[in-house]
Amino acid sequence: EIFIPVDRHPIDAAIADGNFAISPQAREGHSLRPSIETLLHALMPQRFVVHLHPVDVVAHLARGNCRTDLQSALGDTFIWELVDYYQPGAKLAQAIYMILQQNPNIQVLLLKNHGVILGANTLDEIDSNLKTLCERLSNPPRKLYSTSKDAPSLLAATQDNANYRACSDASLQCLAIDPELYQRLEDSWAICPDHVVFLGAQAARIDDASNIQNAMTLAPHHPFIFIKNMGVLENRTVTNAQKAQLVFYLDVITRQPLGQRLESLSHAEVTNLLGWDAEKYRLTLNQ
Repeated sequence: EIFIPVDRHPIDAAIADGNFAISPQAREGHSLRPSIETLLHALMPQRFVVHLHPVDVVAHLARGNCRTDLQSALGDTFIWELVDYYQPGAKLAQAIYMILQQNPNIQVLLLKNHGVILGANTLDEIDSNLKTLCERLSNPPRKLYSTSKDAPSLLAATQDNANYRACSDASLQCLAIDPELYQRLEDSWAICPDHVVFLGAQAARIDDASNIQNAMTLAPHHPFIFIKNMGVLENRTVTNAQKAQLVFYLDVITRQPLGQRLESLSHAEVTNLLGWDAEKYRLTLNQ
């Protein structure tokens, strides 16, 4: 029910006039706003256009040296181009427009710190290119630290807390227990726009387990709190979308070689996302 029809003629006219800030309108009878990324679909000339965030692909797109990785893995399998990070919406649409002006035959656009756009005139071609892309960029996740001897202490500490409880997804506990992943929370948190929008500008990390009670009182707005060597707390109001986003983050960072440098969004880029009305509206749809 979140997929809604739009009239593309005004969008095409706006693009022809160089107006990438147009707000697409839903057809009559639909109350939801169209996606902020509607223009990405209108820009591609193919009949079918798909925008996705495959874990294996994003694992590469978050790396500092991703162009070298991509060239080595993809070669000339299909016509593709890497797009630098731009805020979703008008800025990203304009950047893609300029790229497509140079080569309208591009089949796959790889968006730095974001995801992928595939265009084709048949669904079979979309399916084939997507499978090839994910196979060529496959990154098996490394083994995780999944248990903590302090798990009972975590349960006890949150038993009567009004804001937090122990995270219900056991796989996420490794984010606080595995030393490398815990450090990633500090160094490589803002890896993509959705991560920031749904989970905030910074991870709430607690290095000293004796500060759990204070953390749960002083930071009731954080969806998750990460207690070093102990485990992860989740806010009692956490949404399924926020849980899914943290699982996505775990999937991405466990597919990185040891010591791999990741590029995160800058402070200014994060601030722009969090202050954007379009993203605030999207959050309300996921409550």
